[in-house]
Amino acid sequence: MDILDKYELKEWWNTALTPAQRDQISRDYQPMGYPSGERYLYAKLVGKSYCETDKCCFLDVLACVAKDDAKDIIRDKTEQAVKETLSQPRKNYKDIHLALTGLIKHHYRLRQNPAHYNKAKELCLLQISISRQAASAFKKPPKPHGMNMNKFEGKVRYSSACQIWHQADIQ
Repeated sequence: MDILDKYELKEWWNTALTPAQRDQISRDYQPMGYPSGERYLYAKLVGKSYCETDKCCFLDVLACVAKDDAKDIIRDKTEQAVKETLSQPRKNYKDIHLALTGLIKHHYRLRQNPAHYNKAKELCLLQISISRQAASAFKKPPKPHGMNMNKFEGKVRYSSACQIWHQADIQ
């Protein structure tokens, strides 16, 4: 499974973009720290991802890497992904916020065209509507899965108490 499969983008990738566009994007998309010999988009995903963003930001980055007509195709897909994500019960507000920022920048640069200006305004209002949740997501780091802090602190206190008891028993 590659990253396109992970985000269920493989079919869209193969139908929406030309072979030349796919080649250019896959060649130029290079996450930091990834070996330059292999194309990341087609590499098999191994292990756990430590990234806090998801499909929306991934598409936004691809739009930045893409050239010419492919940029618009990917930006349209990014906007569609944002709207789909907002309709889901569980939302990654960091991902949505960052993708909206990229879309707003793109449309605001082209604000002389009223359609782009109106789209930038629409996206700004959408970003404002999720600002409270996004701020909360950025303030609170994710907690480790499987153990809450009370359990963890309880185990630490229990372990310390056992060590003290063991030392007292030795004396």
